[in-house]
Amino acid sequence: MNGVIEIYFPSSRIGRIRCSGSDRTYEFKKVDWTSSADPGIGTKITFTADGDRAIHVQPQSPSAPGSIVEPPKSNAPSLGEGLQFELPGSGSFLAIWYIGLAVEFYFGFYYEDDPITYIPTLVLGIYMYTRLYKIWKVLNRFEGGMTARTAVCWVLIPVISIIGWPKVILKWGSGFNALASRRFPGMPLISKGLLYSTAIGNSIAAVFFLVTTQIDKMTDRGIEIPDSYWLSALLIFFAVHVVLIPLFFHEALRRARFLEQQH
Repeated sequence: MNGVIEIYFPSSRIGRIRCSGSDRTYEFKKVDWTSSADPGIGTKITFTADGDRAIHVQPQSPSAPGSIVEPPKSNAPSLGEGLQFELPGSGSFLAIWYIGLAVEFYFGFYYEDDPITYIPTLVLGIYMYTRLYKIWKVLNRFEGGMTARTAVCWVLIPVISIIGWPKVILKWGSGFNALASRRFPGMPLISKGLLYSTAIGNSIAAVFFLVTTQIDKMTDRGIEIPDSYWLSALLIFFAVHVVLIPLFFHEALRRARFLEQQH
């Protein structure tokens, strides 16, 4: 039988073939691919049908006219029937992040008021900014708009970061979701709830950082600060740094690694 590769995911090594002359589709796996070259979307192939699965899949002769074509778009479902898809991992981001937080707490507890306590915080911050740069750099390969350097600058400067975090996170999320919907049908989109909560949470945390800087000066002058403020600051820190940031970057890096495999 003849057909064309409509979808192929290198990360999970599965894809979908649309049979020539009909709307019938067949799922295939990389083990069913008999060519040394990797499967490519839009490649005309021959295969043997085995129920809903295609086996003995191989490309048509390169010399054959029209052996590479654009994948069909009409009547194509946005999600493959029965097509299982798994995103790659985030490159151990969660493990590195939580270990970094643990080291930061350790230094803060045992070396209170010592300048050495800023070292883990600085290292963890640099790591986060490099991951932000990475997800934007990968998206820039497919989409224009904000550059990776501009994105980092928006969140690096304390006052500007109050509006910078929402701008950078929401713009990346909308850009990725639009790209995935347009070019990679079936790709899991990143949650809007996660995008908005992370954007707003980081913005609030930036405000607390600036306010706390001034409060530290007030306490040095003997002005007493209500315990409710410190409790609020602690809860914001926990929500942002222990929950929202790791979840967002974990999901964003998984999708960035997928895009790297497609480029």
